[in-house]
Amino acid sequence: MVKTFVITLNLCLFLCASVFAQGQTETQSSSDPQAIAGEAAKDLANRNPLIRQQGAEVLAKLADPGQLTITEGYRLQEKNARVRLALDWALYRMGKNESLFSMVRDLDTERQVQAIVYLSQLESPEPLYKFVDRGRPTTQAALFEVFARIGDDQTLTLVSRFVDASIPEVAKAARLAQDQITLRLLHRPADVKGRQRRTGDSNAEQSPTEQSP
Repeated sequence: MVKTFVITLNLCLFLCASVFAQGQTETQSSSDPQAIAGEAAKDLANRNPLIRQQGAEVLAKLADPGQLTITEGYRLQEKNARVRLALDWALYRMGKNESLFSMVRDLDTERQVQAIVYLSQLESPEPLYKFVDRGRPTTQAALFEVFARIGDDQTLTLVSRFVDASIPEVAKAARLAQDQITLRLLHRPADVKGRQRRTGDSNAEQSPTEQSP
């Protein structure tokens, strides 16, 4: 109970900090995105690790591939673990997919909350599926926290395999994810449900033709 409260509190605090940083970026949105990216890249050299982290998060939001090389350079020399995680997030957003492995590893560290916040911003949970079976229990539970936020129908099928897991931490996280995903799917906009039904009907109509010689 205490551990859950601490994790939740840390998540709330981190989200507040992220919202504040996002607000600063949006305030500058009228400026040239390349200029903003350049300023954020300069922040990566700041002596204050919090400013370096915020700079990396701005670069992640902008996802400018033109900043990839300089971000990789700062990632190689960065000593602060939280800043490294933020830089990994920025690199992934710029197209360096292998950075996702480092981010998932951080789910099993004291940087778990930070990693969950970043991974919950993925456009799709699919890139994370391959880590579920190979992950340690702590990593699996953290992944299910991410799935609870961004999971879809396919995720629901994956998560359902773990609701009766022998490890209580994993089973509890899987059940929570299952409940949250199910609730979100039930409240999808009607137009989304309609499109999916039409797609299903279309596939059904095409299948006899596809089976014909």
